[in-house]
Formats: sequence, C-alpha cells, structure tokens
Amino acid sequence: AYSVEFLQTYKDMQEYPELWKVYSEQYNINYIFFDHHDITPWARSFLSHISQNPEWPMVYQDTSVVIFLKLNSDNQNLINSLR
Repeated sequence: AYSVEFLQTYKDMQEYPELWKVYSEQYNINYIFFDHHDITPWARSFLSHISQNPEWPMVYQDTSVVIFLKLNSDNQNLINSLR
C-alpha cells in the first residue's frame, strides 16, 4: 500500500520530528494508527514526540494501539466527539 520511497523514509519519520512534519505533509497523512508496544528506539521516540504534539491529538488508546488524528477542519468534529 506504500511506495518504496515512503518505506525508505519511514524510520526517519519516526525518529526525527522535523522529518515527520515534512513527510506527513508530503504524503498527506491524516491519522496515525500505531502499535504502542513497538519497542524499537525510533518508535519510542516517535510516540514520545507525537503524544506531545498539539497538532496530533490522541483520540483512542487501548492495550495494543493508539490513534492520533491530524488537527484540521476535516477531522475537527470527530476529534471533538472522541475527546
């Protein structure tokens, strides 16, 4: 479902918040569905940064996954209803 180019940047996107901003806009990422048991250093870094980013509010968490939505006009009603 993802291009080779995207997969090559995936780890860097997770590890470096400045690259996340660039690539999430380039690939028009609108939500994050993430296994919070991923113990790789880049996943830990990503979850730490994204959970503190006000542009990506967390709308769901259970024992396995966490979901963040991009704060934009398309998602605003859904974000409001899930918080």
